[in-house]
Amino acid sequence: PWKLLCEQATVRLSSKDHQITDIVAERKVVILQGETRATGTKAVFTGTNSVVELTGNPVLQLVPTTASGDAKVPRRLTVTGADVLLWDRANNKFKAKGDYKVSEPKTDTSTLH
Repeated sequence: PWKLLCEQATVRLSSKDHQITDIVAERKVVILQGETRATGTKAVFTGTNSVVELTGNPVLQLVPTTASGDAKVPRRLTVTGADVLLWDRANNKFKAKGDYKVSEPKTDTSTLH
């Protein structure tokens, strides 16, 4: 499951079956799924293909899921500077467009056992 937080949202439903056709979220947009977090000023979710397009200085803090029982510390990645971040929810894939940067926070290995 995922959460979409914002100051204003417009939801359109299909007149036939009342399924969500799209959601437009604006101002202080935050998308959460597990430990992964994406922020921006506007997000458009399209129900027909389950893609979220995030714009307005989008930032993605990605924490990929690991197999259960994996003792490794999850790898954390941050994507900044993109014009657009696309999240394909059906396939759980992210894509950045524009001049973006991917960074990995430094981990203090002295505290890891």
